[in-house]
Amino acid sequence: MILSRYVMKDKVKQLLKSELAKRGLNYNQLVDAMREKGYETNENSIRTKLSRGTFSAAFLMEVADALDSEIVFKDKKDKDA
Repeated sequence: MILSRYVMKDKVKQLLKSELAKRGLNYNQLVDAMREKGYETNENSIRTKLSRGTFSAAFLMEVADALDSEIVFKDKKDKDA
């Protein structure tokens, strides 16, 4: 199944928002975590990016790093594992 770019944007923004919620973090706390790792950002920038669902892969990697996480590609056939 081919997903539209709109659907992909929505999926990735929901992924990040749910990860923040799971960790009990708000945007200000994410900004603090990112700045501690040396990434320059602000709450408005993060709010805009997550609202639109458009941001660079580098931003996604920076967020993962700030959350002491990594992004892993997993085969869809293994999604129950």
